[in-house]
Amino acid sequence: DFVAEMNPLGVLCAQDVMEPAQGTPDQVVDPDTMIQDVMEIVLQTGRPVGVREGGTVIGQITKDSVLSKLLDPRG
Repeated sequence: DFVAEMNPLGVLCAQDVMEPAQGTPDQVVDPDTMIQDVMEIVLQTGRPVGVREGGTVIGQITKDSVLSKLLDPRG
């Protein structure tokens, strides 16, 4: 019951929900940035947020990538 009632947005990080990057993002975050913080940026800008590790963009986060992960955590 505990896991079923837990809010996944409080534990997911950028690297958990990122998808392959397309283009050059306007904003970037570290892989361990909490997804709640990333979603604030996505909702404010309406644009994907890049995930950068070691100076290289390794993925991006969109509203759709977050929703997909929430609907299918294993996907």
